[in-house]
Amino acid sequence: LDAHLVSSSALCTMAPTSVNLALRATLALLVAGKLASSGYKRQSLSKSGALAAFLVGALSFASHMTFGGVLILFYATGSKLTRLQSDKKRAIEDFYVVGGQRGAGQVLSCSIFAVFAGIAHLVLEVSEGSGQLRRALSAAVLGHFACCAGDTWASEIGVLAKSPPRLVTTLFWRPVPPGTNGGMSLLGTAASGLGGLCMGLGASCLDAIGPLLLLGDGTGLSLAGNCAVGLSMGLFGSLLDSFLGATLQATYYDEDRKIIVSSEKQGKPGVKRICGTDILSNEQVNLLSVLLVTVASGWSYSVLEEQGIL
Repeated sequence: LDAHLVSSSALCTMAPTSVNLALRATLALLVAGKLASSGYKRQSLSKSGALAAFLVGALSFASHMTFGGVLILFYATGSKLTRLQSDKKRAIEDFYVVGGQRGAGQVLSCSIFAVFAGIAHLVLEVSEGSGQLRRALSAAVLGHFACCAGDTWASEIGVLAKSPPRLVTTLFWRPVPPGTNGGMSLLGTAASGLGGLCMGLGASCLDAIGPLLLLGDGTGLSLAGNCAVGLSMGLFGSLLDSFLGATLQATYYDEDRKIIVSSEKQGKPGVKRICGTDILSNEQVNLLSVLLVTVASGWSYSVLEEQGIL
């Protein structure tokens, strides 16, 4: 009996059939269109954001159902959390927009590297290339969205904490106003780990569903592997994003209104810089942190797999 058992790692080396690819392409267009239109109608996406979401969604689903599904899971949970206690968030951040209204820059900064890794995975899948490299790319995609989810969950939930966040660059000693780049709280940190773990569990569910829908085999990552990547990269990504935000992105605070304001308000009466330098924008900080976590995810998974740990 053991000789006839096929491990998940072996399954992921099987090439998809033309039927699998045709179904994937059809699903990709349908789901991406629905994702973009519904996001625009709910005001969670601007026009440019909706167009970018369609392209990202189509390419992600065409690459692998699990990649596209995790993408939707990230955006669905992120959009819900953005609306959580929106009145309180509006009182904390001067530039807060109900529903988020993500533009193309925000959409791409939270997805572009996953799309590249997904396309590389598809090329290897069709050509029956290295199974180990494909699993590393799968881990990179998952780590990418775990990082994005961890940062989003931490930001949207952590800002509602009753106690003020602590600045990461002061070893969490200095309290700062809610919404400060680089400010972390216990609630936000727990949310980042939970967000990453949610992506990992979602990936495992999608890996199991894909073959049943004739969309091809799973990614080859085990439940433990998906959860380990999701949880660790959700926490690491949130910490890295906070550190980069506290150093390379300036945060300005209006002392009179008691609210975080954009860099455009600098120099005005009552507005002071809390931390950071005005080098990168929020989208650029996200892009850099996600790039580093995506690479770290694929590399660390490959190393742990070689050691027989995952």
